[in-house]
Amino acid sequence: MKISIEPEVYVWFIRIIFLNVCIGAMGTMVLVLASLFLPPTLVDTWIAYVGVIVGCLMSLSVYRVWGSASCLADINVWCMALLAALGSEAIHSMICSMLPDRDSAGLVANALKSCAPNNSRANAIGGALAVFGATFIVWVAVRYLSWAKGRR
Repeated sequence: MKISIEPEVYVWFIRIIFLNVCIGAMGTMVLVLASLFLPPTLVDTWIAYVGVIVGCLMSLSVYRVWGSASCLADINVWCMALLAALGSEAIHSMICSMLPDRDSAGLVANALKSCAPNNSRANAIGGALAVFGATFIVWVAVRYLSWAKGRR
């Protein structure tokens, strides 16, 4: 038994994967920048808002690119959410390890305060939960709409 893929489909599949990875990377960077440079008093609430927006936009854009709610699109949506959640934590910890330990004013001071162990952990968990929660809501909505459309 030989499995073959047509070249047009293969090129389309590679393009879609590249586009989705770019979408996930953009979501990761938005979460990292929000967790680093928002004032410490706003990070607790705003990181959840940013995570929800990132999760919703990533999920909707992945379904828009795929064109429908298929099994591969679902897997791709959850992979992008995982990439955004884990990638933002990894990049955040890497940036925090490179920042100087001295006090300064402005954006670096906010970044230093968000790099404290408790704040860093709270930002990572809050951002990840917000991304996964928003992704779950969009996933349920898309699955329900595709089920309702197929039922008619």
